[in-house]
Amino acid sequence: KDYYRLPFCRPTGGPKMASENLGEFLTGNKIQNSPYSINMLREVYCQVLCQVTLTKLEAHTLATHIKYGYHNNWIIDNLPGA
Repeated sequence: KDYYRLPFCRPTGGPKMASENLGEFLTGNKIQNSPYSINMLREVYCQVLCQVTLTKLEAHTLATHIKYGYHNNWIIDNLPGA
């Protein structure tokens, strides 16, 4: 499923799809932008990205995804991040 179908913080202006290459198309990966700002060699402490109040349905949906092992993979500078 699409990451932003779940109640996560969205980037300003909404998520945008990156153009797919053949490998991403064949594996079914979807690359989208995110609201996170990642800088190397810079010491930054915890910062609040956003705060979201969940409805009961959103909380249940999120808990269900967590229960069944939902995960996503990060790509940073076209390299796998996690």
